[in-house]
Amino acid sequence: MYGSDRDFDQKMQAGQATFAKSPWTTALDKYLTMEKTGCFQKNPLGTNYEASQQLAATGKTLGIVQGNWVIALLKGKNPKGTFTFKALPATDDPSQTLIPAAAGAGYGVNAKAKNPELALKFVNFVMSPEGMNLFVKKQGSLPSLPDTGHEVDPSLTELSTFIEGDRTVPFMDQLWPNAKVQQTMLSGLQEIFSGQSTPRELLRDMDTEYKAGS
Repeated sequence: MYGSDRDFDQKMQAGQATFAKSPWTTALDKYLTMEKTGCFQKNPLGTNYEASQQLAATGKTLGIVQGNWVIALLKGKNPKGTFTFKALPATDDPSQTLIPAAAGAGYGVNAKAKNPELALKFVNFVMSPEGMNLFVKKQGSLPSLPDTGHEVDPSLTELSTFIEGDRTVPFMDQLWPNAKVQQTMLSGLQEIFSGQSTPRELLRDMDTEYKAGS
């Protein structure tokens, strides 16, 4: 989606682009091609998040399409397993591959907190090199600030390379004007796989929700 046009989100916001008339059509076609060629497990619509982790952790699937947070979860289910976070290619040209990346969380203190000094002390600790390294080690992620002295987990080496090489874009729903666009996408994908809808109908519905604004 963003490999050919990193400004797509800005064009959507300006009313100069739509889901229905964009590479989103190609992306959905790839979903259907993957299904027809046996890329998914049996009964994918009946596989919940927990079950998908178990399949990947025990080697019953080649992989699982998730963010870096799933590495720690997989290791928890199979401590002896070796897992690697890899970029999912969109084309046959590796140089065009991008990955979505963003800060995992933000911190704030309620103006009416009973103990604001202690709360701010905690936030300062979390954002310190010591606190950040503790957090990312437990979560299985990368620090959002440089020079923390964090040693990258070998399973996240490729992720680190993409971030350092400016080969990332926002997660696609981060800049959408409301939550209904994503809800429509997720339910619509299920309907496509169950034969109740089509890519054309899904993108039309996503455009409708997007234009509804915030």
